[in-house]
Amino acid sequence: MSDYSLTITKADNGFILTHYEEVGEGKTIKIDYIIEEKNDAEGIGYCEATQKLLYDVLNYFSLGGSKHDKKRVRIIIEEQ
Repeated sequence: MSDYSLTITKADNGFILTHYEEVGEGKTIKIDYIIEEKNDAEGIGYCEATQKLLYDVLNYFSLGGSKHDKKRVRIIIEEQ
């Protein structure tokens, strides 16, 4: 499978990322990955969950770059 596809679904408490991986001769499996927002003291909030989502999308499509690249995409959370 040379094409990559990633589906993002917004849930009440975060995001669900879905893609398919080839596991053999024409066989694929569905992979769901959950980024959960937890608004308690130990969890991540909406901004952190969104930041993680965007980094995961960059990494999935190999767009994140490396420390040796002159330019890289950064996703930051700014305090107001």
